[in-house]
Amino acid sequence: MKAFYKQTTAEILISQKTDAHTGISRDEFVRRFEQYGPNKLTEEKNFRFFKILFEQLRSPLIFILLVAGIITVFLEEYTDSLVIFIAVFINTAIGIYQEGRASKAFEKLRSSVKKYAIVLRNGKQMEVSVEQLVPGDIVILEAGAQVPADIRLIEVKGLEVNEAVLTGEWLPQEKNTEPILKKMRITEQKNMVWMGTLVEDGYAKGVVVATGQDTELGKIAGSLKQEKEEPTPFQKGVGKLARMIGIVVVCIVILIFILGILEGDPPFEMFLTAVAIAVAAIPEGLPVAVTVVLALSMSRILGKGGLVKKLIKAETLGSTTVILTDKTGTLTRGEMELKHALSTSAILSGRTTEENTAVLRIGVYTSGGFIENEEKEQAQWIIRGKPTDKALLSAGIKNNLIPSALFREEERVDYLPFDSERRLAASLNAQKDGGHTLYITGAPEALIEYASFAESGKRLSAEDKKTIQDAYDTITKDGMRVIAVAMKKTMENKISRKNMRELCADTIFMGLIAFHDPIREDVPAAIKAAREAGLRPVLVTGDHANTAHAVAKETGLATDGVVITGEMLEGMDDVAVQKAVNTHQIFARILPSQKLRLVTALRNEHEVVAMTGDGVNDSPALTQADIGIAVGSGTDVAKEASDLILLHDSFGIIVKAIEEGRVALANLRKIITYVLATNFSEVILVSGALLLGFPLPVLPVQILWANLIEEGFMNFAFAFEKGENVLKENVHAKEARSIITQEMKIIIFGVGIITSLLLVGVLYYLTQLNYPIEEIRTILFAGLSLDAIFFTFSLKSFKKPIWKINIFSNKYLLGAFAVSFLGLLAAITLHPLERLLQTVTPTPMEFLMLIGLGLFNLFAIEAVKWYYIRKTT
Repeated sequence: MKAFYKQTTAEILISQKTDAHTGISRDEFVRRFEQYGPNKLTEEKNFRFFKILFEQLRSPLIFILLVAGIITVFLEEYTDSLVIFIAVFINTAIGIYQEGRASKAFEKLRSSVKKYAIVLRNGKQMEVSVEQLVPGDIVILEAGAQVPADIRLIEVKGLEVNEAVLTGEWLPQEKNTEPILKKMRITEQKNMVWMGTLVEDGYAKGVVVATGQDTELGKIAGSLKQEKEEPTPFQKGVGKLARMIGIVVVCIVILIFILGILEGDPPFEMFLTAVAIAVAAIPEGLPVAVTVVLALSMSRILGKGGLVKKLIKAETLGSTTVILTDKTGTLTRGEMELKHALSTSAILSGRTTEENTAVLRIGVYTSGGFIENEEKEQAQWIIRGKPTDKALLSAGIKNNLIPSALFREEERVDYLPFDSERRLAASLNAQKDGGHTLYITGAPEALIEYASFAESGKRLSAEDKKTIQDAYDTITKDGMRVIAVAMKKTMENKISRKNMRELCADTIFMGLIAFHDPIREDVPAAIKAAREAGLRPVLVTGDHANTAHAVAKETGLATDGVVITGEMLEGMDDVAVQKAVNTHQIFARILPSQKLRLVTALRNEHEVVAMTGDGVNDSPALTQADIGIAVGSGTDVAKEASDLILLHDSFGIIVKAIEEGRVALANLRKIITYVLATNFSEVILVSGALLLGFPLPVLPVQILWANLIEEGFMNFAFAFEKGENVLKENVHAKEARSIITQEMKIIIFGVGIITSLLLVGVLYYLTQLNYPIEEIRTILFAGLSLDAIFFTFSLKSFKKPIWKINIFSNKYLLGAFAVSFLGLLAAITLHPLERLLQTVTPTPMEFLMLIGLGLFNLFAIEAVKWYYIRKTT
C-alpha cells in the first residue's frame, strides 16, 4: 500500500474504508475500537514506591545516620544503633508517605485533562472524546484545536498548523490535500497533520490514519524527554536556605565536637552528638515539604474547578496582584439569549422592536456551531460550538431556521471562522443560478464602515451609517452583545483570508443581532472579595465600550466608569499605556496584540498578572502573563499556552484559586518557622551548655527522639491548614515572594533564644541542686520536646493570638500533636524506652515543672506575636 501522503483523497478514503460525507457507522466504530484500542499514548509504568524509597535514602542526612548506625553496631553500642535505625526508618517512612501524597495529587491532575474532537459518524457531526477516535474517522479541524491523531487531509481551507511539538519549528505550516509522489520526511508532508500539533488558522476535514502509539508522536514518545517540573522560586529559595543552614550547622557541630573533647566527654559520644545535632538542625525535609504543600494546593484548586498545570504556578497564584479578565463566559454565563434581530430598514425608520428572520438566517449561515443529534426531538437537540456560534444557531432554530434545511438550499462552498483579530466570520454559499453569496457577521463598526447598501437596495449615506451606529450604541448601553450582518453576491469560489477591507467592500448591510448574556450569580461577590484581598480586577474585552461599561457596573468591577478602547491604546506610547492600565479598570474593543501590551505594561510595574483568554491569538499574552488562565470552553491553543484552566469558566474560580495559593504560601511559612525555631533551640542549648562548661545536656539518642517528635510528625501537618480569611489579608507581591518575612524572623529567633536561655537556666539551677545527670537530661529532653509541641497551635496564625485561633480546624495537626505527645510520654514513663533513651520517670513536681516550661514558652511566643502585631498595626 502507498504511504498515506502519496495517496489521493479518493484512494485514502477507499483504503480506510470510510466516507468523506458520512464517516464510519456506529457499529464500525465499535469494531475498530476493539481492534485498535483507545487513542492515547501508553504511560510508562514505574515502581513508584522503590523510586521514592531510593530518593529518600539518597538524602545526605539519612546517609550520615546509616553510617553512624553501622559504626555503632561495630562498636557494639547496640542501644545507640537501635535508636539510629528507628530514626532512619521513621524519617524514611514519613518521607515516602508525603512524597506519595504529592505524587497522587499530580496523577489526579493529569487525569482531569479531557480533550474532545469533532467527527462525522453515521452522517452526523458530533463531539467525542479524543480517546474514542479510530482509524477511518472523519475529523473536522478548526483554528484553536489540537490535532487529536495522525490525519490525512481531504479538504482544506486556509489551514495553518504549528508542528513545534515534533519539529521544534514555531512558524506555522500551510497545508493542502494534494498527493505527494516522491518520498518525503514528515516535516515535508503538507497533506498530513500529526497528533499533538496545533491548528493556528483555517479549517480542514481529514481521515484518521493512526491513533495512540501508532502515531508519529507515539513512536517517538519514548525518546522524547519528558518536561521536567521546574523548581519554583520558592523551592529554589528554600533549597538554598537549607544548604546555607547546613553549612552553618556543620561548622557549629565541629565546634561542639571540639568543645566536648576538651571537656573530657568520650569521643564516640561526641561523634554521635555531632551527628544527632546535624540531623536535627539541618532542615533537610523543607524542600520536600514545599513540594507537598504546593501539590496539595493544586489538588484543592482542582476541587474548586481550576486545573493548575505546573507546580510553579500554584505558588505564583498566591502572589497575584492584578487580574485581567474577559467578559463572555467568565463574568457572564456564556448563555446568550436573542433580544433583537433588526433589519437595516427597521433601524433607519425607527422600528427598533421589529424582528427580522432574514437577518437571523445569515447568522445561522455564518455560525460555526452544529447540532449533534438532529435525529431526536428538537427539545433534546445538543448544540455544540463557541458561545456566539451556539447563540446564533439557537436563535435561528427558535425561528424555524433549521441549519440542515438551509444548507440544502444553499450549500456552503467555503467558510471563514470568527477570529478576534479579523473580528468577523464569513460563509460562501452556492446559489442555484451558478453564482455565490458571501454572508458575513462581525463587529458592527467594521461592517457599517465597509457596507455600501441597505437590504432594500438603497445606497447608504453617511447619515444612514450614523443612524445605524447610534442604534448600535443605544443597544449596547444595556450590556448587550451586538453582531452586524452583511452579504454580497460574488462569482468568487473562495473566501479571501488576507484583505478584510476587500472582503467586506460593497456589501449590503442587512441589520443587527443583539444578545443578552446574563451575569454569573457568584461574580459580584467574587469581585468584592478580590478587592478586599488587595487584588485589582480589570475588564479587558473585545466587546463595545458601552457593553463593557454596563457589565462592569453590574458586577461591581467599575470604579471610575472610564472606558479605554483599543483605538485609544493605538495612539498611546508605552508610558501612557502603563499609566492607563494602572489607573483604569475597563478596556473595550481590545485586540489580542493589545492584551499583550497591557500585560507587559503591568509586569514592568512589578505587578503579578493573571490574565484570562480563550482564542488562538490570546496565546502570546497568556504566555507573557505570570498566570495565563484559559476558560474550559476556549480553544486548545489557549489551553496549551495557559497555566490555569477554568473547568467551569467562572471568574469566581480565579479568586478561589488565588485564595488557595495564599493558603499554600501561609502553610509553607508555618512549616519553615516551626522547623527553624525548634532546630535553633537544640543547637543553642547544646553549644551553650558546652561553652559554659556544663556536661552534655542531652544525649544523641535523646536528640534523635526529640527530632522525631518535633519534625517527624508535626511539620508536615501544617500542609493541611485550611487558612481562615486569607483573602482578607492584603498581600503585596514583594511580601508574597519572600521566603522568610520579618515576622518569621522575629518568631524564629525569639522562640529559639527564649527556649534555649530558659533551658540553660534550668540546667544551671538543677546542677546547683546536685540533681543526677540522668534526671537533668530527662528534664531538658522533655523540655525541648514539650516546647515544640506546645507552640504548635500558636503558629496556626501569625496575626492572631492563640485564644482567637480555632485549634480544632486541622485534624492532621491534632493527630500529629497526639502522636508526638504520646511519643514523649512513652519516652519518659515506659521502662523499655527509658533504658533505650537513658531517661528516668520524672517526679510529680518535675512533671509540673515541665508543664510550666511549656506554658512559659507558649506565653513567650504569644508575646513575640503580640509585639509584631502591635508594631505592624
